[in-house]
Amino acid sequence: MALKRAGRFVLNGLLLSAVSLLLRTVGVSFNAFLTAKMGAAGTGLYQLVMSVYSPALTLATAGVNLAVSRLVAEELGKETGGLMRAVLRRCLAYAVTVSSLVGGVLFLLSETAAVSWLSAPDAAPLLRVLAMGLPVIALSSAMNGYFTAVRRVSRSAFAQVFEQIVRIGLTALLLARLWDGGTASCLLAIVAASVGADLSSCLLVALLCRRDVAGLPRCSSGSEDGILSRILAITLPVSLSSFLRSGLVAIEHLLIPRGLRKSGVSYETAMASYGTLTGMAMPIIFFPASFLYSFAGLLIPELAEAKENRRTGEIAATAERVVNTVLIYGIGAAGLLLGFSRELGLAIYQSEEAALYIRVMAPLIPIMYLDTAVDSILKGLGQQVYTMKVNIIDAFVSVLAVWILVPRLGLNGYIAVIFLSELINFSFSFTRMVTVTGAKGIFFRRIPLPVLAVVGSVSGVRLLSHLLPLPASPAMALALGMSLAAMAYAVLLLVLGVIPPRRILCLVRKLRPASRREAASAHNR
Repeated sequence: MALKRAGRFVLNGLLLSAVSLLLRTVGVSFNAFLTAKMGAAGTGLYQLVMSVYSPALTLATAGVNLAVSRLVAEELGKETGGLMRAVLRRCLAYAVTVSSLVGGVLFLLSETAAVSWLSAPDAAPLLRVLAMGLPVIALSSAMNGYFTAVRRVSRSAFAQVFEQIVRIGLTALLLARLWDGGTASCLLAIVAASVGADLSSCLLVALLCRRDVAGLPRCSSGSEDGILSRILAITLPVSLSSFLRSGLVAIEHLLIPRGLRKSGVSYETAMASYGTLTGMAMPIIFFPASFLYSFAGLLIPELAEAKENRRTGEIAATAERVVNTVLIYGIGAAGLLLGFSRELGLAIYQSEEAALYIRVMAPLIPIMYLDTAVDSILKGLGQQVYTMKVNIIDAFVSVLAVWILVPRLGLNGYIAVIFLSELINFSFSFTRMVTVTGAKGIFFRRIPLPVLAVVGSVSGVRLLSHLLPLPASPAMALALGMSLAAMAYAVLLLVLGVIPPRRILCLVRKLRPASRREAASAHNR
């Protein structure tokens, strides 16, 4: 990756990571507040509603962001770049058409889904409200894909912050008015606030996008021939894959409470356990991925442009660096969450059960994070059809495993399914990535040193915590302990040679000229 593009890539990734980390911190804190108000059973019902909504959301938006970012990046790789405006316009039309159709179907089926699928009539209004918000989410996804492709992610980051502020404000306002109405009214307030925040964010992104696109060259109508087929070549396999997988995942999630009841627990206990795992523990497990998702999304246009210009050596080198970096990061995140799992569960949710699930799921983090990065590499190289096949196989195996294991093993069976699913998906995707990119790095021989580093850092900090005075606040003590452990992990990685110091110096050299260019560009605009 050329110096100029590498510096800009890192700066954009750091910006998105900072915003994502801020939003996830606020989101987890706000989610803890809502969970305390609704209880674990209410959280479980909300997760079930999301399991029906997610396939519709996936079908309405799947492939739109990817199509825009890849096709616009490919146009940037050409000399004229004259079709960028046309690509964006066609993708927006596709997004609003498909999402409106999907939203209409979900709206009409909301009563059937609530009564027959969820056995919860109160869920019908929630699904209807969520259905009305699908078009604005699809439009935002398409426009954010454009900003990713042209490497101006600050617009998307600003819109995300604005959306979260509106979401929290509207939720607090509606909860204050509707809380006395019970759990159903509370959930209605939450989803209504979510749709309102999505709408406000979409309007803001539309204004920013219109201003940005105004400077793009126009092209003749004849030159736009073939754009729709290029869009469909990306969106159709991704949509089919994502919808089938989301549908199977929805079936899987609907089977879980029923399987838990068959294992001998009551409905309330089943919903509470399901809510604790999915609504409390899993957000903590994915919290460190704030950095990962930001950089993974930016990889898609970078690799698409490299593929368009046949820079095969750059593709292989990028894939190797990404896998090695994510592996080191994932091991560190797993060690920190595992070492501080009890403190996390108690400080955030006041729940020993949530702490237990965090501890159980933490060892899977490196595989989860690597799978996300590998999928982004494959999508950037046009391998969405392959990922479609892998995702469908993975989801089918998961449904079958839930049907067999959960009634016999209870929630432990579902945890086993999660491990099985992640391992299957990662194995297929990683093998394909190595084949397509030609990456030859021997990745997994580098596992022992990062493991040694994170064990040493966490153990050392926990030992010091017994010898030194800590803040009285459990949250402050937790934040201090995890921060010290993270810094110790980074130092040990340097000492053990896992991260060569010259790589840090190279990164600094890339950032300095890139930061000056970004500042000058912002000043000119």
